[in-house]
Amino acid sequence: MQTIDLNFKKFLLIIVSILSAAAFTACGDDDEPNREDFIQSYYDGVYTPGSAEHALVATLDGEPLASSSAAVTFRSSDMKKATITVKGIFTGGTKTFNNVPLITSSTDGEICNFELSEGSTNYGTGAIAGAPYGSGYVMTLTLKN
Repeated sequence: MQTIDLNFKKFLLIIVSILSAAAFTACGDDDEPNREDFIQSYYDGVYTPGSAEHALVATLDGEPLASSSAAVTFRSSDMKKATITVKGIFTGGTKTFNNVPLITSSTDGEICNFELSEGSTNYGTGAIAGAPYGSGYVMTLTLKN
């Protein structure tokens, strides 16, 4: 009877060893996050005045933004072009700018610059500042009606 118990214990030890080795080798080198994932997902959001996570600071025709209902939605899947929707700032309501070229400056991608235009009409410029791994992004817009 003791032979069976000893064989069973050896068998269990081998199984546990194999499972442990498989569990540790199955993990690839995916512990390091991809910086591009953070840049895209963290810059995306709805920017509003006074927000802690996605703050909006804007001027319209040289005057500071007075509307607390203003919101700018920023979406980009590749950090090369974005869709930017501006609500509550321009007269006439909401304006959506599609395929807005993005220019990322600094080696860490800490500032993302863009120009808002529609056809030959230029509505102004903008920038988003904030490190990809941080929190609290600020979008600054200099707009004209």
